[in-house]
Amino acid sequence: MVETVIILFVTLLLLLGIIQFALIYDAKNTLNYAAFEAARAGAVNYADRQAVEYGLARGLAPLYTSLEASAGRRQHVSAVQAARDRVLAEIRQGGKVCIERINPAPDAFRAYGIRDPMGRFKGLVIPNDHLRYRSARNMRAKVNIQDANLLKLRVTYCYPMYTPFISQVIQRLMGVRPDPDPPRGWQAPELGSFRRACYAEGRFPIVAQALVRMQTPAWEDPSYDTDCR
Repeated sequence: MVETVIILFVTLLLLLGIIQFALIYDAKNTLNYAAFEAARAGAVNYADRQAVEYGLARGLAPLYTSLEASAGRRQHVSAVQAARDRVLAEIRQGGKVCIERINPAPDAFRAYGIRDPMGRFKGLVIPNDHLRYRSARNMRAKVNIQDANLLKLRVTYCYPMYTPFISQVIQRLMGVRPDPDPPRGWQAPELGSFRRACYAEGRFPIVAQALVRMQTPAWEDPSYDTDCR
């Protein structure tokens, strides 16, 4: 009986872990697509953070959309809209979604940026037209102007963990919740404030990146996150 109890506990823990990480894997695939949707929305909207957020929310809506096969078209539309609004609320609430603009970097804006000729933005914009005739290289930037017109985003999303016990186990492994009897030589990894808060809320940080060529001048939007550790 003692052996059965021990094996049963370990087997149950492994089974719950497999279920949870299968859900995380599915969420990772969805986030990959959502990050591309966010980058594509930014590419046609001056790399504006608000447009990126809407694109990300649309891409992540399938994570929280669940309907029976017999549901009608109107129910499907309503469910997708509700899921999109839920993700958008998480983005605006803060602490669950972190969006970094990897490219264009600040030095690219300093090297190639100009004042918006249309007067729409206060900051600098990187021109997107007539690139063949513009100076391709500037010593103040690490990239040429063609590469400066690539929008690269890194999105970190805190995905909720649904299976019981697994959230507590991961919290102990990551050092968020102190382990009363840690293994000898075990040292929890160093976490930044964003990831630590993510684990503390019973969520798992998932990261995805996307790269899209700009179709409009990239605006130096200051509202992007700078540290998702």
